[in-house]
Amino acid sequence: TTTDHVVVLDRHQIPESHRDDLERLVGDLAEAGERLAIERSALLPGAPVSPEPGAAARHVDARGADWAQVYPEWGLAGNAAIIIGPRAVTEGVDLRRRCFLHSYNADEDPSGSALETILTAPVVVAQWINCQYYFSTVAPRTFGAGTKTTHNVVGGIGVVTGPGGDLRTGLPWQSVAVGDHLAHEPMRLLVLVHAPRERIDAILARNPGVRDLVDNHWITLLARNDQSPRWHHRTRGGWTPYPTEIGE
Repeated sequence: TTTDHVVVLDRHQIPESHRDDLERLVGDLAEAGERLAIERSALLPGAPVSPEPGAAARHVDARGADWAQVYPEWGLAGNAAIIIGPRAVTEGVDLRRRCFLHSYNADEDPSGSALETILTAPVVVAQWINCQYYFSTVAPRTFGAGTKTTHNVVGGIGVVTGPGGDLRTGLPWQSVAVGDHLAHEPMRLLVLVHAPRERIDAILARNPGVRDLVDNHWITLLARNDQSPRWHHRTRGGWTPYPTEIGE
């Protein structure tokens, strides 16, 4: 989230038959990183205005390694949703860096095992991230970490403000705002799933930790089948049609 770089490890283990695919992937990742650097640079304090792709990439790379930089990145600020479904669903849509995207095709997962992995791992992590940003924004004195400019690192496990005091929790103010202007809009994570609702219900029944996130409104879970444009909202009482058709 500071450099927009993706490094492919153990490239020597890739079979020769897949080397061309790998090179295309590496090239696509590099291009995506440069484009993302341009988008982030448009918002980062002190970043160049309307930079060329190469200049934006060099800038975010340098500031991510600058220990004096109090605004090294906003790679996760603004996160609002995770979309689980075929990538064609969001193709051509400018999501403004606010959504986690997880490719999923329900037709290729009749047992639901892949969806269960997604709902119990990536969705939970996305909720952690979203929750940390949420509370660091709405209650920064209690759940945030104050300003970076007076932080002292303690034992590699946390920070304190100035020379002492309690370990600070959450995110520093510079991760969610510039001065009094919020860079992060606090909202609970929206989870959009393209899958049969009964499949989701079965997964929630087996995983009470995820079910609690839904039932207690820590996340907003909407689902639909590809055959229907109608989204349904999952609550403690079951599924209800969502009042607004998303995307219309």
